[in-house]
Amino acid sequence: MSTRGFTSPRLSGTHGPLNSGRAAKSSLSAAALRDTALRDTAPDVTGTPIPATPPWRLSGWPGGSGPRFVVILCVWAGITAAVCATGERWITSTLIKVWDAALGSHDDETLRVAPSPHTRAQEAYAILNQARAHRNPQNVERARQAVDWFVQNASVMPGANGGAVWPCSYAYSYNTKPMWRSALTQTEIASLMLDAEEVLGDANYRHWAQRALQPLFADVASGGVRVVDGPQSWWYEEYADESVAPPRVLNGMQYALLYLHSVWRRTGDPQAKLLFDNGLRSLHRHLADYDAGSWTFYDAQGYMASPEYHKVHIKLLGRLYAVTGDSELGHFQKKWQAYGGGFWKRFYSNLTVWRLNNSQIGVLGASAMMSLLVTLMGAWVLGRVRREPVLA
Repeated sequence: MSTRGFTSPRLSGTHGPLNSGRAAKSSLSAAALRDTALRDTAPDVTGTPIPATPPWRLSGWPGGSGPRFVVILCVWAGITAAVCATGERWITSTLIKVWDAALGSHDDETLRVAPSPHTRAQEAYAILNQARAHRNPQNVERARQAVDWFVQNASVMPGANGGAVWPCSYAYSYNTKPMWRSALTQTEIASLMLDAEEVLGDANYRHWAQRALQPLFADVASGGVRVVDGPQSWWYEEYADESVAPPRVLNGMQYALLYLHSVWRRTGDPQAKLLFDNGLRSLHRHLADYDAGSWTFYDAQGYMASPEYHKVHIKLLGRLYAVTGDSELGHFQKKWQAYGGGFWKRFYSNLTVWRLNNSQIGVLGASAMMSLLVTLMGAWVLGRVRREPVLA
């Protein structure tokens, strides 16, 4: 038989089992190459390539991109709220460290070079308590040196009352200039001197306690720490400087009253009693001004107290109520305690007076950025898990 013009189906390259398999492999290779080239592109049922769903679109969710965006937004807001509520203290301290590392901390450097009289008084209290608990020559000598620093570094108050004042040598809050005074510091030192008399047995320290109280009888404009706001009503200023308006810091006044009560209770000094009574009248007069409705103000200038100082206000009112039995102090102590605490309660209180402080803005911004990162990462992971399978 002639074979001219005859082509074997096995060798034709277009028919037969061998070339049929090659064609199938070629088709699969083309599909694989197409999928590789398109990467995250998936063909629809007609074979037309369509872009795969981006990770943040969360493929497989019903309702289209609108509801998905709303869900992501709600998750982000929820995480932000939780971070602000639980991590405010950590975020604030971290931001302060970053700020100090970037720009330096002038206040901290100043305090290291020249500790404030208030800081020195706190240190002297600790040393005296150690000498009281473990009385030995070394502890007693350390306590005497710590207390004698105030005797040696007292400034004589202007006037003829023989008062002693311990001003701060550096500028500080509220634009106070160097050499501003503090009623808190004055009363704290008066109480310290009485402790020194008890521990060290030197009656001369009682004389210094009396001198420490004299600036509370003088107005701020005259070099003292007093603000007269009514008949027998005296406010004792924590940041006393004749060049600035008295900020009337609440916790400073509360501490001053407690120290005055301690001095009067231990000495029976009528001057200490007069100072305490007049100060208590002033606190009565202004206490409602520090009620923000759901929080407490730090000062009379409308700055909201930090969470720590909000708690201090409540604690000190409780202590004042305990030593006086004053029903109004007890009323505000219970009322403020019922306000609770937390970042968002303080944030709301600031909004009611149209004022946000830098720390809250920083905490909110940092929380929002961290929460956005966590939300986008979660959306990406969930989008990868829920992505539709690629069709061949």
